[in-house]
Amino acid sequence: MTNFPAPTTGDAGNAHSRRTAVVLLVLTVLLLLPPVLFWYHSAQSALANKSGSDWRGNHETKLGLEHAAMVIAGVPALGALIGGVIGTAKGLPGTWTAGGALFGTLALWVIVVVAVFVSLSRIEFAV
Repeated sequence: MTNFPAPTTGDAGNAHSRRTAVVLLVLTVLLLLPPVLFWYHSAQSALANKSGSDWRGNHETKLGLEHAAMVIAGVPALGALIGGVIGTAKGLPGTWTAGGALFGTLALWVIVVVAVFVSLSRIEFAV
């Protein structure tokens, strides 16, 4: 007989929950890397190619970069917030928050794909 309590299934469930949350967060980071790197490259390109006389074009470029940054950061954060609220109600806030962040990142990719198709559909070729 020992004085140590036997492990309960709740401890194993917490370990599984933590492992799931870590996997979801790693997937989220991997899926967020391309949009963040593309935004960074666009910002560096805009900074290197500023016009000395076209302040309106510079301003529109800056606004476009700001809007892109808000979407890239905001959509996954909103998914994490919604997942955290649902997870708190269900008793697994960490896993649900990580899942919400992944869902938000996937929603970001859907937004990007739709935006690319819309942009490509508006191209007019001069004949």
